Amino acid sequence: MKRVHIYSFGCAHVDRRPPPSPLNRPWDLCVNVQHLKDPHASGLDPQVRNLFLELNSGEAELITTFADFMVGLAFKRFDEAAIAISCKHGFARSVSMTEVLGEHFRRKGYEVEIVHLHHNEPMIKSDCDD
Repeated sequence: MKRVHIYSFGCAHVDRRPPPSPLNRPWDLCVNVQHLKDPHASGLDPQVRNLFLELNSGEAELITTFADFMVGLAFKRFDEAAIAISCKHGFARSVSMTEVLGEHFRRKGYEVEIVHLHHNEPMIKSDCDD
């Protein structure tokens, strides 16, 4: 079975660099969603995720379409694909987008692993969005 790994992270926690991919190769797709409207609440909450989609419907659809394309390319060579989604703190936007992508790929019949690296970390001062 094909598997998609989707990680959310906060750039403030990793000095603007994505964390290592869970695969023995670079991320197949790494997207910064800091430019999207922020619901300012946990992306694990389904109501927050719905608000995130309301605020960013066109952008979320575009990211999902592009993720579909990149995962399809990865699956031409591998049985696994890896996606990283970042925002400033890894709490609202990246978590919401990661959950949206996870549901999308599950509906397509893929096994999905979701990891939220910084969801429970304290929000820290950072210039990562400057």
